[in-house]
Amino acid sequence: MNSDPPAPPPGQDQGGWNQPPQQYGQYQQGPQPYQQPPGPQGSRTPGVAVAALVCGILALLLSWVPIIGLVAFPLGIAAVVTGVIGLRKSKEPGYGGRGLAIGGLVTGVLGLVIALLIAAVFVNVLNDPDTQDLIEDVLESATISPS
Repeated sequence: MNSDPPAPPPGQDQGGWNQPPQQYGQYQQGPQPYQQPPGPQGSRTPGVAVAALVCGILALLLSWVPIIGLVAFPLGIAAVVTGVIGLRKSKEPGYGGRGLAIGGLVTGVLGLVIALLIAAVFVNVLNDPDTQDLIEDVLESATISPS
């Protein structure tokens, strides 16, 4: 009985055994260092989608404050415009960010609607005759009369 392992079929590598010795001066390359695997393809996010979401969130937050809410109008418009551009860009091959663009579009529209409603209520309250009388009374009592 032969205890030697069977010989590989002809033409296959024998895993380094029975290889001719390496000549002096030849460089044998060792294992390659670890490299970061390439990321998933097609996941680039357009910057306009991110800008839409940022502008939309700011418009939504600022829309609740009566005077400062005026800043929400241009931010909301910017969010809607950049959201539409981001949606169109996300349909191109190799781009993502569709959810960011939709989020910016929705928050921008909500910010615009809330700012418009708050501004309308604020103007109605200021134009009410009872409110105008109250403001005049407060201003009269706050003025210092010369003695």
